[in-house]
This record gives sequence, structure tokens and C-alpha cells, in this order.
Amino acid sequence: DLCRLLATLAAVSAACAMPAAAPDAPSSKPQHKARNLSPFKASCLRTQSEPISLHEIKHTPSKQPIVEAGLPHGNALLAFLESPKLHILKMAVVFVDVLLVIAGIQLQIAIANEDIRLSKKAPAAASISAHHGHDHHLHHQLHQWEQRGALASLGALGLLLTESLAVAASKGLGHFASDVEKVVDLLIVATSFVLEYFFDKLQGTPLRLPAELWRYVRIAHGTVEAVAFHRHFFGAHAKAH
Repeated sequence: DLCRLLATLAAVSAACAMPAAAPDAPSSKPQHKARNLSPFKASCLRTQSEPISLHEIKHTPSKQPIVEAGLPHGNALLAFLESPKLHILKMAVVFVDVLLVIAGIQLQIAIANEDIRLSKKAPAAASISAHHGHDHHLHHQLHQWEQRGALASLGALGLLLTESLAVAASKGLGHFASDVEKVVDLLIVATSFVLEYFFDKLQGTPLRLPAELWRYVRIAHGTVEAVAFHRHFFGAHAKAH
């Protein structure tokens, strides 16, 4: 019995001397079932003991579209302004404006000739003849036609100026300023609108002659725009077919 007791004590002491099995250490990186998680989502699923890498957050691709400076819904407005139908309408307005400018120049020449002719005629001292009254009526009609044409031209310029400002607002000032053709078009239309609005008030001032010469700039500008539109529109239409 003593030997059995000693053997039991020796076995118990040996068992106590053996080191306990260490538990499995947690892996340094979490194992996610989904392998296609973004770096930001994977960092959010980590344990609180692990710090989040700023490098992963910084380089996480953003899914939100980058909106450039401009009006809200600027892309839809710009697509409407650059549509073929609106370009055709714009060219029609430019064509009408060029015709009105040419007609206005011709009326101004006719009025000047009529003024010269009337100044050379000496009316009778007692009464004015019927023929002279007819001449004054024709002179008045020429002035009325010239004023109506100027109002119609001012309306066409207002439409073109509105279109240019809408394009600038939808694109944003930065992108619009980089388009030299659009900027030149806006400057010419805006200058033409101002000069046409104050055209009659410039009579007898040094700015009257530049205002009259500017009408020839408008004719040249409208002709260049019409030729460029014809090449672009009909050239693209021919390539499509």
C-alpha cells in the first residue's frame, strides 16, 4: 500500500509539472468571409484593439460624382443649349440680325440722302407745296422703319446674349473662360447690345461713328458664325451618312 501511494503521488506531481496548453493566439488580421470588401469597410470590421490605417482611408475611392462649379443641373442645361435644334434656332436669329443690320445701314444711307436733298430745296416763302409735304412724309417713314428695325435687332441681340450667359452659367466661369470662341462671342454680342440700345442717344457724340462702324463687325461676326455652323453641322451630317 505504501508503494502504491508513492506511485500515485509521483504521477500527480508529474502531471502538475507539465505546462498547460496555450490557447490559440488570435490572428493579427481578421479573416473576413467576403474578400471583396473595400479597405475602408475592412478597417471598420476590425477589433477595437487594432488601429485604423489612415493610408487606407485616404486612398479609399469615392463613389460620389465630382460636381464642377456652376449652376445646379448645369449638365442638363448645357446639353439643351448645345443641342442641334437650339443651334439651328440660334443661327436663324443670327441670320435675321445680320439682315436687320444691313437693312438699317441702307435706311441710314437713304435718310442721309433725303436730308441732303431736302436741305437743297428752298421752300416757298408763303406756303409749302404738296410735293414738299410728300418729301417730309417719306423722310418720316424712313425714320420709322429704321427705328422698328433697330428694336427688332435689339430683341435678337437680347436672345443671343441670354443664350451666351446661360452657357457661361452652366459651364462655370473657369471652363467658360478657357473657351476663347465663346468668350469672344459673348463680348461681341454684349457690346452690340449696349451700342444698339444707346444708338440714337449717341447722335452728335464722338461715339456715334464707332457705333455705326460696329455694325459692320456684327455682320462679319454673324457671317463667320454661320459658315462655322454650316461646316460643323452639315459636315457631321454627311459623315453620319
